[in-house]
Amino acid sequence: MRALANSLEDRLADRSPANSNWAELVDFTPDIENKIIASMLYEFAPATKSWQACYSFVRTMPAWEKEKIVKTFFENREQQLQRIDAITGREEVRKYRFAPLKALQDGYVKFELVIDYGAFRDIHRHRRTSQRRQTLTADLGYEVPRIVTEMSGEAEAVYRKAMDEAVKLFNEARASGLFHPDALQYLVNFAFRISETKTFDVMQLFYEIELRTTPSGHFSYRKLYQDIYRAVRQEMPIVSKYICADMSNCEMGRLASEVRYEKKQSLIGTPEEARILAG
Repeated sequence: MRALANSLEDRLADRSPANSNWAELVDFTPDIENKIIASMLYEFAPATKSWQACYSFVRTMPAWEKEKIVKTFFENREQQLQRIDAITGREEVRKYRFAPLKALQDGYVKFELVIDYGAFRDIHRHRRTSQRRQTLTADLGYEVPRIVTEMSGEAEAVYRKAMDEAVKLFNEARASGLFHPDALQYLVNFAFRISETKTFDVMQLFYEIELRTTPSGHFSYRKLYQDIYRAVRQEMPIVSKYICADMSNCEMGRLASEVRYEKKQSLIGTPEEARILAG
């Protein structure tokens, strides 16, 4: 397949240059929102009513009536539960969002992602998505973290010089013809970008967007999933309103969780003392 793809290379259009990580919606279930709403209705409809009947009916509904079905479907999803913190022993209240019912699995969306390899290693662990990645190379450029650009002009220059040397090394090794493309991937560091497609059912899409846009998420994939959410809103304006996406611009998102950890740690002493207390 690699040899065949290479033989067709000249007949394939080049992708646009990637100056940053990006996500593009490339395919989705036709009439996706109506089909999902039909599945929400079907699950609770009388046994004498078919899915096709539900779908045909939903397609004729005004938007306000569809809104009512979707709102009812998601009601009472969030609950507050009391629990005892395992470290401090204190009672606290936590919010829990329970997974929506499986009607959301009846629609699929497919995105093409271009993302730095470090972030890719995090998000590729979602096994309920169908993923097809291309070989990791230096061809799609590299990410320059904002913290590097803000340190000073000299710091950014040193960073870019090191990355450009990595590009030169990769290209020289590839041009030598001595290495298999899979082996060449070991020369590419985590800042370089890789491309892949990810196909989600909508239930998984809810989960991943909510998880990967939290302030504690890495800045590389937070922005990516915010872009995914914006694209989904265009195709599913009613259903997607119930995705709890965090669209804030947060560069130090893990700070709050670290502060909470330090606060708990101060209540029970040093890590060594905590281990003794835990037995």
